[in-house]
Order: sequence, then structure tokens, then C-alpha cells
Amino acid sequence: MNWKSRYFLPVFLLGCFCWGVNGNLSKTQAEEKSPPTSDFIRIHQNPQGKSLALETSLVPYESEDGEISVTLIGAIHLGEVDYYQKLNEEFQNYDAVLYEVVAEEGARPESAAESGGVIGTSQRLMAYFLGMTFQIGSIDYHAENMFHADMTPEEFEKAIQQREEGFLVWYFRTLGYETARKSERLTKEDAQWLAFLLFPAKKHRLKRMMAEQMVDLDASIVPVEGKKGSALLQDRNEKVMRILQTRLDAGDRKIAIFYGAAHLPAMAGMLEKDFRLKKGEIRWIPAWDLTR
Repeated sequence: MNWKSRYFLPVFLLGCFCWGVNGNLSKTQAEEKSPPTSDFIRIHQNPQGKSLALETSLVPYESEDGEISVTLIGAIHLGEVDYYQKLNEEFQNYDAVLYEVVAEEGARPESAAESGGVIGTSQRLMAYFLGMTFQIGSIDYHAENMFHADMTPEEFEKAIQQREEGFLVWYFRTLGYETARKSERLTKEDAQWLAFLLFPAKKHRLKRMMAEQMVDLDASIVPVEGKKGSALLQDRNEKVMRILQTRLDAGDRKIAIFYGAAHLPAMAGMLEKDFRLKKGEIRWIPAWDLTR
């Protein structure tokens, strides 16, 4: 089993569980609930409260003299074609773009069409259900300013063993966290998630419900990190910061970090504390059209 199949399936299932365990909102509740907000991912709504788009941000952190700028850019693995086109255009403005993927040093992610096995099948199914495309195959990872900034499979496995954790630990942390957050028992409406997969005509509602789960960063971060951090988030964040320092030492002054939104709150704190950078003006890019 290659590294993609080994690590994609547990993380994919954990993500599906996080979406599903909170999926017991009725149609009215789902549409009227005010989505959580953060600096890195949000649901843009009109004045009447209708959800229009799932958006990710570009959050710059700059030195006092203005010579160094590090921009945190949230990665969403599914998105509209225009979303990834805009990101590719944006990436051209940086000396270096640091990206995530647990793989051998210097790995360049393949296109979704070339990916076989579990990951390829899952991507094709989700593309069909949601009518969108994928980060892998849409982002130009072969551009000269793109730099792999993540753990190798060996490093990731070692970190997991040292912390005595893994998929089951993350799963049960998430289960306990979500159970504690609920004020009522799960209902039969959770079965609607299966119905959504079988009836693509309702994909617009599935997109809205998935978007609401994605913007709830606490549900992604708190249970996985626990009280002492995790290999999945904290240890990988620390690896990114080491590579960031390497790029700064090499003379790069305008750098982007393109990572999953759940990583970014902690990274923001590291940039402010360890690199003494200050947050600048946030820009937003639509990733999902939630009106159709």
C-alpha cells in the first residue's frame, strides 16, 4: 500500500465522520443557523442570511519594516474551477509557496485523473456528487516557486508512534467532543447523508451542510489536538515553520503558506510570536457556489 492510500483513507473517514456526526439539522435549522466565523474560512451570506459562497482567505503577516511578508492561504481540497485558477494566478506573486502533502521530500502531487485506488475513486465520486474539481490536478505544483513543506511518511509515522496516537485516537477524541457538544440525541435525519449521496439532485443542500461543518474549525482542531497537540496538526505545523525559516535564510521575502484551514490558527500564532510579524488586511476568494 502506498503512502497515499495509507494516510488518505483514515483522514477521509475522519472528515466524513466530523461532517456526519453534526448532520442532524433539519432543513430549516441548517439554513437559518449562523455559521461560525474565522480569519481563514467563512460562509458569505447576503443581508437576508442566505448562504452565497464558501470562501477562503489570504491573510498576510508582515514585519514592521515591510521587508518580509508571509501570507496564510487556506486550502480546500474540493472547489470550483475558477477558485483554483485564481489561486494559481495569486501564487505567481510570491517568491515561494509552501504546500502540504505527507510525502517524500520534494513531492509534486499528481492529478486526480492519474490517482488510482482509494484516493482516486473517492475523488471521482465526490466530483460527481458536488459538481466540482480537485485541488490536486488543478493547482500547478510544478511551478518553480512551489516548495514541499510537510512531513515525509517516515516522519509522520514516527510522530504518531511517539505520541501514541493515530486514526482511532483521533476518531474517539472527535466522537467524545461532538457528543459533549450536543444537547440532544442524534436523530434519523443523519440517514439523510446517505440519501444525499444517492440523489445528486439534492447536491446543493449537501454542499451547504458540508460548508457549515468546514467553517467550524473548533470541531476540526480541538478533538484532534487534545491537550498536548497531535502529529496531524501541531507536529506538521512545526515542520512548516522550520521550512519557512529555511526559505527566509535563502533570501525569499514574500512567501505564501498554502495549507488546510485547520492548521492556520496555530500557524498565525507562530508567525506573531516566533517571527514577530503582524497581521495585515484579509482578502477573500470564493471556493464554492452555495446557491446551486
